[in-house]
This record gives sequence, C-alpha cells and structure tokens, in this order.
Amino acid sequence: ATAVVVVLVGVALAPRRDPGGNDRWARLVLLAPIAALAAFTLARSWDLYVTTGGYRFIQGRYLLAGVVGLAVLVAAGAERLARRWAPVAVLGFAALVQADALRRCLIGFWGGPGLGPRGQVRAMVAWSAWPGEALAVLAVAAIAAGGWLAWEVARGVRHDPRPVGSDAR
Repeated sequence: ATAVVVVLVGVALAPRRDPGGNDRWARLVLLAPIAALAAFTLARSWDLYVTTGGYRFIQGRYLLAGVVGLAVLVAAGAERLARRWAPVAVLGFAALVQADALRRCLIGFWGGPGLGPRGQVRAMVAWSAWPGEALAVLAVAAIAAGGWLAWEVARGVRHDPRPVGSDAR
C-alpha cells in the first residue's frame, strides 16, 4: 500500500505535457502538513528519548491531520493514470487492503489451535463491543453496497455519455 501511495504521489507531482497545465508546485504544498507533522513528531520523540530513554510520541496518530493532502495527491495520481477508472481502481484497492487486514486480524489475533475461519469470526464477534446481530447487519449492508457498486460500474462501462468523436476525457 505504501508503494502504491508513493507511486501515485509521484505521478501526481510529475510534470504535465500540456503547456500551462503544470500545477506541480501547488500540489507539492499539499505535502507540507504531513511533512511538518512528521518533523514535529520526530523532534518531540527524540527529545523524550533523550530525556527518559523510552520510545514515546511515535504513534502514527499524530500524522493523521496531514493525510488529507496526501489523499488528494493520491487521487490526482490515480486520475492521471486511470482516468475515468480512477474511482473504481481506488475503491477496488481499498477493498483489497481491507480484506487483507481482516484476514491478518483473524489469523494473527483470533487464531488458535483447532480454530477454523468460523471459530475465528465467532471469537472476534465475542470480543466486539457491538452485538453480533449489529455486525451481521453491517456485513450484509457492506455486501449489498459492494454489489450495487459493481452493478453501477458494469452499467457505466456499457454507457459512455460523451458524444461520438468527442475529445473530452
């Protein structure tokens, strides 16, 4: 996921071929908040390490405020590479990352000797703050939303609203 983000940010910052369309410096400004937050976090955690000898203030939560600009650059890079398929590509990638995270969660945290996937899910639901019925409703809603999204994508593939001979992207 990190490599994909780095590549998409690089594509977003790459110079454009059309004259007057290069806003690379304006896009580079979007990285300023995350760079400033990273510098602040590094300086503060180093100070705490020197003072206490412990590893403090190194959680990624301090960088979350800077993720918005990074997300905009990722979206711009995805749009340059995939054009009209960018939303589908980004949503598909996000779904794959989420599925892999769930798989790793089940294996790493809820696995045990003799527990199959059903036992792992039951163990995870047992420790959830939400009742199992609510989680089931959310799972059905997520599956329905995914099916609806797939339907809309398939429908959009068959229908191109641009006039024939149009150069519009």
